[in-house]
Amino acid sequence: MTPPTDSVRRLCAALDSVLAAAGFLPGQGGAADDGSGQVIYCIGHDKLRGRHPHLPQAASDDVLGTCDDLVLDIGAGGTLDRLDLETVSLEETLRQVGLDADADAVSRVVGRPVVDGLPVLEDAVRRLFGVAA
Repeated sequence: MTPPTDSVRRLCAALDSVLAAAGFLPGQGGAADDGSGQVIYCIGHDKLRGRHPHLPQAASDDVLGTCDDLVLDIGAGGTLDRLDLETVSLEETLRQVGLDADADAVSRVVGRPVVDGLPVLEDAVRRLFGVAA
């Protein structure tokens, strides 16, 4: 089993620069002794709407100035669990913007160890937010 802090650290190391380029703040979160944890990336709703109008979350009635969150939960034992952008699963968000292959790939890494799913997750997030490798 991967120590919980390693899973959170690896997730942040892989995604912080990608999501910062997309307008998000660095990941914030932590881990519990059982291997579970959470990392949250925040972007202002107005920034999300301006930079990523193709996302279904950009069309919401959220008040400008509020924060939209990408929430990545790590399950007990260090597995990828919930992957949501403002309460919509990352898989569904990818499907709604036509990235079906990425949606399928992300669905297959849910429940898998963080280290195994990171390359898939990073690639999908890069394409979703238009961040070059």
